[in-house]
Amino acid sequence: MTLEERVQRLEDIQEITYLLGKYFNNLDIHNWEAVAETFDIDVHTEYCDGFMVYEGREDAVGFLESCMLPEQISTHLGHCFQIDIIDATHAKAKVYLEDHLINFLGHTNQHGTALYDDEFIKRDGKWYISKIGYERIYEEQYARNEYNSGHIGNVQYLKKAGYDVDEMQKR
Repeated sequence: MTLEERVQRLEDIQEITYLLGKYFNNLDIHNWEAVAETFDIDVHTEYCDGFMVYEGREDAVGFLESCMLPEQISTHLGHCFQIDIIDATHAKAKVYLEDHLINFLGHTNQHGTALYDDEFIKRDGKWYISKIGYERIYEEQYARNEYNSGHIGNVQYLKKAGYDVDEMQKR
């Protein structure tokens, strides 16, 4: 492998790392336009161990928007990226996920981990997610009640985004 090829490979890995960060970060702030920008037009998704399959950018983003409600606060943390560049326009990655969800409507909390198994395509010099999905390692859910609900503090970002966090916590 030439030095130029090695540098290109490292640049591709960095661009894919950035792309995955953009995906996870925008899930949590419900920026669906930015999430859509990470997906290839023909993206194939297999969420929840393959039970939730969607074809195409519009359907994939529509699914995410429908299940990640404004009354929920989530955290998606991608770790331990293992990115393999297959060729100049194709790559694969395994990503370890840890996620947390506070659901004010359902009065539940959720915590879990999963392994993402993703594929990428490079079109016009830009990487996109072409296949995304995960298999759960574990997931725990528990009721929020007077003993374990706590108080959600320091939520300036959510307030700037238009969420009435004080009202959400009363539900």
